[in-house]
Amino acid sequence: GALSIRTIDKHSFRVGDHDIGSLGRKSRALVCYLAITETGEETRDRLVGLLWSETEEERARASLRQSLYEIREAFDAAGYDGLTSDRFRIGLDRSRIDVDLWNILDDAVAGIPHPILLQSERPIEKLLDEFETLDGAFQVWLAAKRQAIGDRLTRQFELLLRNDTKPL
Repeated sequence: GALSIRTIDKHSFRVGDHDIGSLGRKSRALVCYLAITETGEETRDRLVGLLWSETEEERARASLRQSLYEIREAFDAAGYDGLTSDRFRIGLDRSRIDVDLWNILDDAVAGIPHPILLQSERPIEKLLDEFETLDGAFQVWLAAKRQAIGDRLTRQFELLLRNDTKPL
């Protein structure tokens, strides 16, 4: 089945009717990070640097391995086998995930405001807000990611408005 990931406001992972709620905080952040990257994958070095930047490298790598084990166990129990990893990279099969953020961006391109954008003020500021204090490096990355996504949405809707208001 497909893995459904909610990254804005209340975070959740689901495969069909199966809610995956047993993951630790860094494991959840790791899955969300992979879900919102353009490629759906990242190097182990980058992930260690983002999620365990203040930890000695050997311990950080062991923590990453433990998180991967925890994620794989939870995904296997839910019937999702789209997590990939090798000695250098970790990824999610982008063809088998449904991510609210990507749906918002796709709707914006289609000229449709996604319901999440209409439910609260500044919803992009709630992107992965549960993980804001996880690690200093992650916090810096998250601030930049929110800004980039907000700018992307603004440009898209401005473009749609300009095209819609051209004189005949």
